[in-house]
Amino acid sequence: MPIELAHLSSELAVAIKPSGLATTAPDGGDCLTRRLEGQIGGPLHPTSRLDAEVTGLVTFARTKRAIVALRDARRTGRYHREYLALAAGAPDPTEGDWGWSIAIDPRDRRLRIAVETGARGDRVQAARSVYRLREATAEAAALALFPQTGRTHQLRVHAARAG
Repeated sequence: MPIELAHLSSELAVAIKPSGLATTAPDGGDCLTRRLEGQIGGPLHPTSRLDAEVTGLVTFARTKRAIVALRDARRTGRYHREYLALAAGAPDPTEGDWGWSIAIDPRDRRLRIAVETGARGDRVQAARSVYRLREATAEAAALALFPQTGRTHQLRVHAARAG
């Protein structure tokens, strides 16, 4: 099944990633990047990664010049990532940031947990996510999430820690 594109130029490709497909697969398995390279040619450099079960837009640099330009734009705040999340409840306060560090869960090394900033341990990494409530009902809340760092499962780990 072809990957749907939101944008295609000589410098960039923006793919609509379906749920159930990883963005990359270091082990050589099936993934969005390989499928798209087969569809439009490669190599492609994803500028962010979405977990397999997450759907959304993924921007790929198609040239070295585009890689440098996107890295510079991200560093200077002209390019950012925004995620929409559905949560069981609304955060209080309705906007702010979560700055807990992210660490490997000692009970299951495949999982990540949020730990206090400054904590030490196995692969503890500083992390920061900005959040803003977009809409809330009695049953659920829609949150806009803006990761300021790129840790594995960062947004889900931060949101879970926040309750």
